[in-house]
Amino acid sequence: MRGHGLTRRRASLCLGWTTASGRTNVSFLVRLPRFLVGKLSRRTLFAFILPAASASYFGSLAIAIRLLPEPVDWRSTTISKLALYPQNNPKYSWIASAGIALAAALIIPFAGHIGGRLRSSAPLGSRIGAGIFRIGAASAVLVGVIGYHGNSRFPRLHTLLAREAAFALFASMIVFLICALWGRFVSAAGGGRCGLFLVTTWCVLALSGPSAAALSALETAHRLHRLGGLYEWAASVVFFLFLLSSALLPPEQALQASPQGPSTAKS
Repeated sequence: MRGHGLTRRRASLCLGWTTASGRTNVSFLVRLPRFLVGKLSRRTLFAFILPAASASYFGSLAIAIRLLPEPVDWRSTTISKLALYPQNNPKYSWIASAGIALAAALIIPFAGHIGGRLRSSAPLGSRIGAGIFRIGAASAVLVGVIGYHGNSRFPRLHTLLAREAAFALFASMIVFLICALWGRFVSAAGGGRCGLFLVTTWCVLALSGPSAAALSALETAHRLHRLGGLYEWAASVVFFLFLLSSALLPPEQALQASPQGPSTAKS
């Protein structure tokens, strides 16, 4: 009996953790699906997850750029060349790679959070936007993991993944904006409607973010290298502002009060 108890205790330590009273809490494997689908409280998302993702992304890039062996112009040099290319920063490129991968993983719950809050007014569109968002976040994780190696078998894989991640994330912003506009001016979502300030903010961000990313891609493709880096930094800031502004979405209580019924209030 004693050996059986020790075996159960070891298993609980592997799947979760044990309190001082000996009771095993909910395991990480049980909480992970809730994290991935965005079933987190607003406080958790905006007081912990978003600040951690922002610090991981911008902080790691700032540290890696600071530790470059020679000074470079951050306005004309792309973020990848500044901090992610091992040949440009052989000792510390891993800092930026780990920071970007971690930040991309941390923003995954926002797909479910934003899509769930818009589901009462645009059920199909909100699901499409959330799916595109998850694809972009997963691609961004791979961007951080896979650095650019000119002598590798797939030398352009990093660049392709970076462009795919940017395209998917900014496309999801546009889809979410359309859902918010539909809910605001067309759909009879009742308490689930988005506020005018949120819709206006998303219009500005959804226009400026993709535009900055497109300008950066055009400059890089034509090898102009004048303000390509600046456009990438601007696009990054716009995207995190978009995530921050999603705090203005209708709370779950308002969705439950929507006249469309409880089936559309689930998020």
